[in-house]
Amino acid sequence: TGSGGGGGGSGSRKTPLPLYRDEVSNSLPPEFEKLTNKIGIQIFKINSNVTAIQKLVSLSSSSNTSAKAAAQDWSKRINDLIETTRELVKDATTDIKQLSTFPLGPANGAAKLTQGKLQRDFQAAALQFQRVQKEAVATTRAKLEQDKQKERQMLKSRNSQQLLIDAEESDRASATGAEGGLQAEALDLLPEGPTQADLEYQESLITSREAEIREIESGVQELNEIFRDLGNIVQEQGGMIDNIEFNINSIAENTAGA
Repeated sequence: TGSGGGGGGSGSRKTPLPLYRDEVSNSLPPEFEKLTNKIGIQIFKINSNVTAIQKLVSLSSSSNTSAKAAAQDWSKRINDLIETTRELVKDATTDIKQLSTFPLGPANGAAKLTQGKLQRDFQAAALQFQRVQKEAVATTRAKLEQDKQKERQMLKSRNSQQLLIDAEESDRASATGAEGGLQAEALDLLPEGPTQADLEYQESLITSREAEIREIESGVQELNEIFRDLGNIVQEQGGMIDNIEFNINSIAENTAGA
């Protein structure tokens, strides 16, 4: 509504974005702005990776492909992306801690707002990452149960197959002439059961999924430590401006979600 009236006294000078950039650069060392930019990029990458992981988890849980390589590929891509994001979160945590060490006084109100917003945005991104890791664990557990069930069926099928073969061979050994030839044909027509290689592959798949679950759950525990660190940082700073802006954002988010 007020877009037309703001250009009156500006002349040809463009207002820098964000509006507080001049104040930040004048009153604080350049490292502060470099660090805030770096953290902003890290948060963007974490959020992008979380979105990609969510899509892969969804594809993995709904895909009905029978190709072994495809089944493994989804899992590998999810775990690789989780590992990459975990490293991003660790690096960003270090930078957030460093950002909190800058001495910000009453004259640095805008910089303090930036500092507080980055902390909250990072915490929100890390929380989303934790949630998607839990989704990945749940999906992998479901796949693990399917794999174990398939292995049980394969073993049952193989045992049944072996019983049939033993019975046919026993009958053939006691038969002679043409009858023996017919029973040899019958043996060839028996349905083919799972091979030893099939069983070994299934076992390796189960072992791999169990390792994936342990790895992701370990990452979730690491994030819990990070959340504790972030909580300590915010407590130590205890800025009124941060609290006011946080409350405003919370109200806006609750209104948007209603």
